[in-house]
Amino acid sequence: MNIYITFTLAVTALATPLAATGQVTEVPLTLAEAEQAALDGNRSLAAAEARADAADLGAESRGGFLMPSLQATAGVVRTDDPVGVFGTKLRQRAFTEADFDIVALNDPDAVTDWTAGLGARWDIAQFDRWAERDAGRAESRAARAAFDRTREGATFRTRLLYVAALRAASALDALEAAEASAEATLERVDLRVEQGRGTNADRLQAEAALSGLRARVLRARANLANAREELGSHLGWPADRLPVPSEGADVLNAYQPPDAISDEQLLARADLAAGRAGVEAAEAHAGVVRARRLPKLEAFGHLSGHTPGFGDGLEWNWTAGVQLSLPIFTGFSLSRGAAAAEAQARALSLEQRQRELEAASEVSAARRSVEASRAALEAARTAAAAADEAARLLQRRYEEGVATVADLLQAEAWATELATGVVDAEANLSMALATLAFAQGQQAGPQS
Repeated sequence: MNIYITFTLAVTALATPLAATGQVTEVPLTLAEAEQAALDGNRSLAAAEARADAADLGAESRGGFLMPSLQATAGVVRTDDPVGVFGTKLRQRAFTEADFDIVALNDPDAVTDWTAGLGARWDIAQFDRWAERDAGRAESRAARAAFDRTREGATFRTRLLYVAALRAASALDALEAAEASAEATLERVDLRVEQGRGTNADRLQAEAALSGLRARVLRARANLANAREELGSHLGWPADRLPVPSEGADVLNAYQPPDAISDEQLLARADLAAGRAGVEAAEAHAGVVRARRLPKLEAFGHLSGHTPGFGDGLEWNWTAGVQLSLPIFTGFSLSRGAAAAEAQARALSLEQRQRELEAASEVSAARRSVEASRAALEAARTAAAAADEAARLLQRRYEEGVATVADLLQAEAWATELATGVVDAEANLSMALATLAFAQGQQAGPQS
């Protein structure tokens, strides 16, 4: 008895949420509400969306070369460097005959130059920049598709955690019902003992069965608290809010993914689309390196004003030109870099093909799991009904004195196990349906 009391206290402590000081608010919610809460509050999903937004903006920034770039400058310089003094006075239109004096040329007085300028540059033909833009767009598509798959994953995990919480609640209900039945059995045994038709051994067996069920109930309560807390954490809820699923354990049985999908539909799955975009980005990066071997044509211009004193009128000068450049030898860095980039693109392409083959296998396996789970649920329900009837008959036979308490307790234990088996089978079918929808890349809702 002391061992049982100690165990009971320990399990009760586990069943009490750490945040439970009378401050926890239980919030009933449907599966649809839980899914929306996960999409709104899950921080991992928010981070994935931020990365997708960053990739979109990065892709846009890589197209900036299509327009000329402008830069404004302003500053002040003071120098006694002979070359600097000579050039500064020319720019300021302040050069005089006295400045040709040999002493003045070799050891000039320091001059001040206030400047303002406007520069422009335009990559007229720089083919690697076009390839970089294509790579950026592919990376943006990959990031956006990855975010879409992360959303699907958040929904998928919400369904699994929601069903897990429902399973824990249903398991607790089944065990509490079994506990009540065991208490009734103990009362029947006590009555028979009082009537002299039973023994103390019968009472001890009934008490042991009841104690075991009470321990299982305590563990089930702890499991329920843990399942609800895990769901709340996934939803991004604080510890003082506890989600309580309000639908039945078979909630996902109404979620019927298509019986079959085409290859094109499967390949449209977000993670596979992200992989293909990643391959395109890698191929575009290889194109960037190859394009760096080509000639580059750039236009440039600069307008600058100079004056010896702040607030004086500026003397303006301008420069404009076009430059053509061609890399002749780069120490083999371009050729080897292109080969490395092409090899990386080939590797990603092979990995992508393998992912697509595995995706088809995932769908097949998930479909078989759904079929097996449906059959298992039907079998579990049939077995549980038979076990309940057997336990009822044995209760009658025990009351009539033609069955032993051991027979009765065994029948009741078997009925309890099969009742919790039905709970597991219902949850397994729901999870199998959720897994099939996720494998197909189609987060189907309930069918009307």
